[in-house]
Amino acid sequence: MGAVLIHVADVVERIKAIDAFRFVGVAADLATVKNLRQNVPAAYVMPATSQSIGDNNINAADELIEDSFQIYIVARNVKDARGAAALESLEPLRLKVYSAMVGWLPPNGHTEFRFRRGMRESYDDQCIYWLDEFSASRLCQQ
Repeated sequence: MGAVLIHVADVVERIKAIDAFRFVGVAADLATVKNLRQNVPAAYVMPATSQSIGDNNINAADELIEDSFQIYIVARNVKDARGAAALESLEPLRLKVYSAMVGWLPPNGHTEFRFRRGMRESYDDQCIYWLDEFSASRLCQQ
């Protein structure tokens, strides 16, 4: 019997509980996020990867799997066309997402979430698009 996948809706609800965003939802890619930027600040959740964690076979039928989610955070500040003000608006949002995700134990047999990476994806029209990635592991049993 394999472990259950993390439901995107559970991650979305976790981010909505922060109460720092005008919009929280699901998007398939960065282009979709850019087309929906009218409700800023916003957060968009995307499943990212599921992969085996190294050579960790416990036995022939069991395997440790890491599932990751990307959270795109969109912030805007019209005071500065170069982006410095948007970066200032972004930082408190990132900290709130980090606090909500790191250590969260999803309701389906995964380990607690941990931070994997963060990176600037894009900047245009006074909006900054930032991606933070979080992951949790599960034991997949045949």
